[in-house]
Amino acid sequence: VSWKFAQGLLRHSDSPYVNDLDKEKWLLDLAMIGTVADVMPLLGENRAIVHFGKQVLPITRRVGLAALFRESRINPSILTAEDISFRIVPLLNAAGRMGHPQSALNALLAGTEEQAMAAVKELTALNNERRAVSKSIVEDAVSQVDDSLPFIFVANTAWPAGIVGLVAGRLASQFSKP
Repeated sequence: VSWKFAQGLLRHSDSPYVNDLDKEKWLLDLAMIGTVADVMPLLGENRAIVHFGKQVLPITRRVGLAALFRESRINPSILTAEDISFRIVPLLNAAGRMGHPQSALNALLAGTEEQAMAAVKELTALNNERRAVSKSIVEDAVSQVDDSLPFIFVANTAWPAGIVGLVAGRLASQFSKP
């Protein structure tokens, strides 16, 4: 939706970029990451967004994205949707899961290498914290599972809301129950 909205704005007759069709290309890096992050089927236009986004990523103008790739030890020239899904998206999502998504926005909007590296280091720390918290919550949740029920129900008001969905997915997978 964001990609289509941006296209509409860029193509609008009042836009200073209405005759600069190249402008849309430089948004494909973010559109690609968003498409993969939202676990959209890679068919039709989504497939095209990912395909062309993979071509833009190695030459991205976003200092923060380049820093994310370096931190994740990903070569953007040979990256896959799985690299984005399992190595970049968790870093970006960690900020919102552990507090406020501003750190992810700071990384994506960084204007200098120093700003980018500071934001990426913060995202890495938040992601490490998210992993530790998730592991602890999974252990707590597993101890509450009543295997005789046809479903899983566990609860703890101290669990962060941003982590609960991840834990629920792990429990559903581990126990093969909703």
